[in-house]
Amino acid sequence: MPDFAVAAEEVRGGEDAQRLAGLPPSREEYVTYSRGEAMELCDDRDELDAEMEAAGAEAGAAYDDWRARGDAVLDAVLDGEGGETPGAGAGRWRPGR
Repeated sequence: MPDFAVAAEEVRGGEDAQRLAGLPPSREEYVTYSRGEAMELCDDRDELDAEMEAAGAEAGAAYDDWRARGDAVLDAVLDGEGGETPGAGAGRWRPGR
């Protein structure tokens, strides 16, 4: 499991911890983790804010790309292009949207 996924699971607590166990980190968790990693790796305090901002933007873009690719795969399956076709009326529902 990637470090960011382990870190996200460590941060999750309370009632949601069991429900969320094994799920990928949210976009917010991934961006926050990436900003924290940038903070640890930055040696120049004058550049810290810019480094953290850049890391957060890059992580957000990577997450959005990952989500879009996943949605495209799901669309292909729902359209019958990638395996078993679900029953009529399956629609385009997405969890968390």
